[in-house]
Amino acid sequence: MIPPLSRPGWHCPPPVPGQVLERIREPLKTLISRDDAPTAYAALCHVLLLAQRAPMIFENDAVAFFCRTHDPWYIKKVKMEVLAAIARWGDA
Repeated sequence: MIPPLSRPGWHCPPPVPGQVLERIREPLKTLISRDDAPTAYAALCHVLLLAQRAPMIFENDAVAFFCRTHDPWYIKKVKMEVLAAIARWGDA
């Protein structure tokens, strides 16, 4: 059996329009700020994928990804990866 991604004719999904990304930005930031670690981690993983694909969406929201002292280590790790993804050379 051929894995799904290697089948002939299989294409990557089309790019997501900027309006859709703008609409999901605030709900994702709300989920990240929750004290429920599994929910925050899941939302952060989605944010990381979005930030790697279109970093300009979260470029003005860097404060939302600052590590808090009571964040578990795995959440701090993903937050640091998101900050690295949205950082620009001009910000240094």
